[in-house]
Amino acid sequence: MDVVNKTSCVGNCRSFSRIENGEIKSSCKCCLPAVTKRPVQVLCEDGEIKETMYEDIESCSCEACPHDTETELPSMRQSLLRRLLRSVY
Repeated sequence: MDVVNKTSCVGNCRSFSRIENGEIKSSCKCCLPAVTKRPVQVLCEDGEIKETMYEDIESCSCEACPHDTETELPSMRQSLLRRLLRSVY
């Protein structure tokens, strides 16, 4: 059987939102893992040994957040801009 270590990815990444020329500009970065898959043998409660795939985190890096896409941001930007304008006027 294989020894399987529980790994994790933790960190802080620089992100910002600001208004430029009346438009909200955002850059969101997330701490994301670089993952490798490998086969491991595990011992089940009934004593049976099975082989399964295990994902292991090799390293972490700051990457664009998965939800930070140009198709999702315009409505978020407009909503935030409206709230900002209401608070100013």
